[in-house]
Amino acid sequence: MDLIIRKLKMKKFIFTVAFGAMVCASAASAVGIGGSGKVNFSGSIVDAPCSMDPNTADQTVELGATSNLHLSNGSSSTPKPFKILLEGCSGETLGSVTTTFKGLQADEDTTLLRLIGSASGAAIAINDYKGRQIKMGEASPAYNLATGNNELDFSANLKGFGSEEKPVVPGEFTAIANFTLDYN
Repeated sequence: MDLIIRKLKMKKFIFTVAFGAMVCASAASAVGIGGSGKVNFSGSIVDAPCSMDPNTADQTVELGATSNLHLSNGSSSTPKPFKILLEGCSGETLGSVTTTFKGLQADEDTTLLRLIGSASGAAIAINDYKGRQIKMGEASPAYNLATGNNELDFSANLKGFGSEEKPVVPGEFTAIANFTLDYN
């Protein structure tokens, strides 16, 4: 009988030690987990002599607050610069690249990008590195490419249409221009 009681006590002791070890192990592993999440990856492989810097593939150009009175006589706001960065340009096919911007065109001037929102009587002009306007849907002048990294410099500004019949109306706006690169 003593033998049976000792075996039961031994089993109880082993069970207690094993259970305690499991609790400690799970507590230790729980301490190491401070959260979890997910990382999504996306991109594309293109047949081109350069790769596009992903930070400039999708960007916002802040045009700021411009007076409606300044735009009312057909004037333009101060151009705000932006860039498209090309990386790792190489190969025998290096030459030049043009950029075509497309988006909703302004009714008053289809070469300009339409404003979406409560502001009206103006539109957005996109300009090349020399400050020349690039018409919506038409290719920019060619940018010559060099081996390595290249910057395609552009700017954007508001252009007013304001007249007595159709004044420049203050308000918020957004606009979206998609672009494509064509290597020559």
